[in-house]
Amino acid sequence: MKVIWLDAAQEQMEEIYEFLAQQNPKAAVEIYNEIIEEADRLAGFPEMASLEQSLREEAKSYRSLIVRRTYKAIYRIDAKSEKVVIVSVWDCRQDPETLKKRTTKQK
Repeated sequence: MKVIWLDAAQEQMEEIYEFLAQQNPKAAVEIYNEIIEEADRLAGFPEMASLEQSLREEAKSYRSLIVRRTYKAIYRIDAKSEKVVIVSVWDCRQDPETLKKRTTKQK
């Protein structure tokens, strides 16, 4: 499978990087790269992450890949086109309703 990132998810990655870089540029690069590397693993193992419970009522099935216990890469599997679609990158310390709003806009 191929891993693709929606524009919104890419923008969220940039926001995470910019925020972290203000305090520690080296850590910002490490976390940014780690999220990308972990997401790339989904190409070979798209079902490796669990279903995202806060989005279980949505029409589409979403999974969440946890990175460093702080970030989630929210994605869906499009078996027809053989793609893993990263729809959002979310800081787990935020309100779960924020995740729901961000993700459901990306239909």
